Amino acid sequence: MGSMQVNVKKRNQDKWVNDWPDGYYEARVNSAELDIAKSSGNPIIKLVLELFHPDLGTGIMLDNLPEGFVDKCLAFYLAFNHITRNEYEAAIASDEDPVVDLDPDEMIGASLIVQIGDNEYEGKVRKQTVGGWYYPDDREDLIPYLNE
Repeated sequence: MGSMQVNVKKRNQDKWVNDWPDGYYEARVNSAELDIAKSSGNPIIKLVLELFHPDLGTGIMLDNLPEGFVDKCLAFYLAFNHITRNEYEAAIASDEDPVVDLDPDEMIGASLIVQIGDNEYEGKVRKQTVGGWYYPDDREDLIPYLNE
């Protein structure tokens, strides 16, 4: 079996967003990887997001797009492609089995707005995407400092 190399300096550079207030933040997809979920055996896209706030700086957050969580996958797809829900509904009205394609390689570098909040799992509280999850990066109504 091969070895694994870990850049230990990177640990000090990354700042997790667990102490950030709940809310909306600018985000960039630093990495996206197609994997298989251990719990279900279904496809899942694992994301590393870099969040930005002018007062808090940058922070790192992990997120997933499980195949079975259709609403969350759709929210990412719409935000990534700058498609409104109304435009999407009109486009699929005649399609009996609409499918969207989520390609991890195309996601890398994407700019979005994410909504984060607390999640408690196995006694630990951490930040994760909540609510509507993902929004297009031009939604100035969600990020007030974009208007300044």
